[in-house]
Amino acid sequence: MSAFRNLTTVYCLLVGLSGCATLASNNAIVYQDAKLAVSIAPDPTVDTSTFSTLHDHPAQIKPDHVVRILSQIGVERSRGLLVSMVLGPQHEPAFSRDEVAVLAPHISTALSRASSEDRVLLAVSRAVSAKNPETLEWAIWVQGGNLHMWLTRHELVMDHQRSELTAALQGGASRGPGVSRDLPGDLNVVFSYPEYVIAMEPTVATQLFGNPHAHVVIDYRRFLSDARRGGAELNPSTRNQDSSGTAMASSAALSATPAPTAPPVDVQAASERVKILEAQVNDLLGVVKQLTKELAESNRALTARDEEIRTLKGQVKPSDRQRKSSSP
Repeated sequence: MSAFRNLTTVYCLLVGLSGCATLASNNAIVYQDAKLAVSIAPDPTVDTSTFSTLHDHPAQIKPDHVVRILSQIGVERSRGLLVSMVLGPQHEPAFSRDEVAVLAPHISTALSRASSEDRVLLAVSRAVSAKNPETLEWAIWVQGGNLHMWLTRHELVMDHQRSELTAALQGGASRGPGVSRDLPGDLNVVFSYPEYVIAMEPTVATQLFGNPHAHVVIDYRRFLSDARRGGAELNPSTRNQDSSGTAMASSAALSATPAPTAPPVDVQAASERVKILEAQVNDLLGVVKQLTKELAESNRALTARDEEIRTLKGQVKPSDRQRKSSSP
């Protein structure tokens, strides 16, 4: 019986590995270099028997339009509990200007080649600091006339000193010069213009195991239309660009599209947050003082009880002593 179970386990592992190899082989690489990658892959959430799960692919979005959209995608990075309570999260662009210039034409190409069962995958590797490289993986697709941007993975490689501390806190030992950590809930994805963001109810699985704020749905057609009517008309010379000039068009559109900047800090709001934080700290100190007082009173009561017990033990009746001495 045990031999049969072992054979069954081996068979399941082989089937799983073959399935992974099949999925990996189905990824069509559109562009790849040392830091950036764009590919087309089957979307595991698509059910071919359900029309509502199919994507609006192939989708025709021009490279300069992709530049405008990517330039407004941002991420919110936590500053730590106390600082975030006062100043809020740190806002920063999801893609640098150079990354947008390289990625835009390839994303446009990938969306035009993808089928209704595919999605476009991005991989961006960069250095947060000299010792902390990170990798962000994105999934992009068009569905219901809206553009979906989903941060599927965020991997941060910490420096040796920090990784040792984290490992000690987590009860494990780090190995090597750095430790790679997946931080799915560390970054929130935002769009610079919230009026074009479509509200989406996260699934139960996402609420329990994922980050519901890592997925943003954009009404990109209305955004681009309003951008043109609002004086951000695209350069006419870039409309008739052929495939050989897509990178040049992307660079021109990128120079005309400002990258999202961090909003200015409201001093009054920050002061209010500081006051709220001080009130919470004072309340906490009051609770600690009350608990300390109650603990001291309990210790005094226990000490008095012990003294009473010792006194009672010392008061032994003479008859009890004679009875104990006469007993054999």
